[in-house]
Amino acid sequence: MEKNIKDDEIDLKELVGGVWRIRSWIVGGSLLAVAVAVSVLAFQHLTQIHRGDAVAYVELTGISNGTYPSGAAFSPSHLTGSEVLSDIRQRLDLDLDLPLSTALTAEFGHPDLPSLRRERDAAIQTARAEEASASDIGTIRADYNERIESLRKNTLRLGLNLSALDISDSTAKILLETVPVSWQHVFGERFRIFLPDTVTAFGQVDIDDLGTFRGGIAADRYLQEARQTLNALMNDSRAQMLTSPDGSTPRELISRIDQFRQLFFDPFFASQIMAVEDPLNRGFIQDLESERREISELIAEINQTVDSVSNLRSRREPAISASERLSNNMDQPSLTLGDSGLESIIELAQTSGMQDYLTELFERRYALVRELAELDTRISRFSDAERLRPAEGSAEDLSSAVEARLLGLQPQVSGLLETAQRQLRGQTGRLYEFMEPASVRVQAPETSRAGLVVALSAILGAMLGLFVGLLRTVLRRADG
Repeated sequence: MEKNIKDDEIDLKELVGGVWRIRSWIVGGSLLAVAVAVSVLAFQHLTQIHRGDAVAYVELTGISNGTYPSGAAFSPSHLTGSEVLSDIRQRLDLDLDLPLSTALTAEFGHPDLPSLRRERDAAIQTARAEEASASDIGTIRADYNERIESLRKNTLRLGLNLSALDISDSTAKILLETVPVSWQHVFGERFRIFLPDTVTAFGQVDIDDLGTFRGGIAADRYLQEARQTLNALMNDSRAQMLTSPDGSTPRELISRIDQFRQLFFDPFFASQIMAVEDPLNRGFIQDLESERREISELIAEINQTVDSVSNLRSRREPAISASERLSNNMDQPSLTLGDSGLESIIELAQTSGMQDYLTELFERRYALVRELAELDTRISRFSDAERLRPAEGSAEDLSSAVEARLLGLQPQVSGLLETAQRQLRGQTGRLYEFMEPASVRVQAPETSRAGLVVALSAILGAMLGLFVGLLRTVLRRADG
């Protein structure tokens, strides 16, 4: 019985000796596994290291308070619009199949924002450790957030996803440097961002179609938009000393347009409206009348709002509140909502806000009343056949006079507008400046778990070597 127990006991010395004899297998298996793991990680690193983004940071030197020089609103998406991308393709002769719309991004961002955010968090942590008050911590946070917002709103981050584009690094850098160039060109020429925002884009009237009713409508629209544009340029402080090719100022051209309409165009256009029984002719007057009704309704709404605000201003709240009565019973005086000083301050603030709102309403109503008066004049002119009948000369003479004067007027308006565009563009200069040259940033694969992978490989390799060594020893003994 004791002999069998001894046979079942494990001799630790013999076990350690057996493991020691196969140490070369254990070490070899471990080294082999580590070598395989390192090779796989290196292969992944080399195959993924070139997948990154091209990045450029652009300072918006010509954008103020989120608006263009014209006053129109700016958005980072303007740099990735279809017309801008089309201009980039033409400038760089890029393939039309290149997915620029998905690869190119533009967003507010600054290269110093990450470090500034870390600085803010560290300052807040320090203040908390020093047991600063909540108001002091709030002040620190507000100061940093203001600096962060200022940096973010004045700088754009342009990104180009190279994994989606089959282009070289040098081409990617050139492409990013071309983006703001195309943006300023397209928005300067196509959308007139250097001109006042009330300037409209209008073309030329085809004189050959002037004898038709549709041609008359086109000419009428042209004269309205031309007058609006000239009035905007006349009131823009940046566009001083502007003249047309014949030396006329915007004010003089406006006077010429008004005179031309009153003496020639309105009688000519009215004769077109009333000469033919055409639904399109009658619809023109109906459209004017419909527009007049809409403006009248807006004026009525503004009048109602003015009355409501005036009633609010005249309304007075009770002078003594429940909280004031409670405070009066206390020994020490305290400032409450019923105190005359605080009540006067509140009343002054409310009155000031209402007064500003009333001023805006009055200005809006004044503009609508002027617009309504102009519509009434136009409707009256186009509806009174006797008044609009030319006093002398035939209809052919009137048509010839309209054509001749319109031919002479259009080049002057267009020339002055082109001069304004050049002058204001020259005053503004570039809307952007590169903060740093465009660069291609390498995006290496995640390596934080590489050490763990190598360690596990070494352990598994050692276990495999141990298993193979023990199996080899068992097989030798069986053969012996």
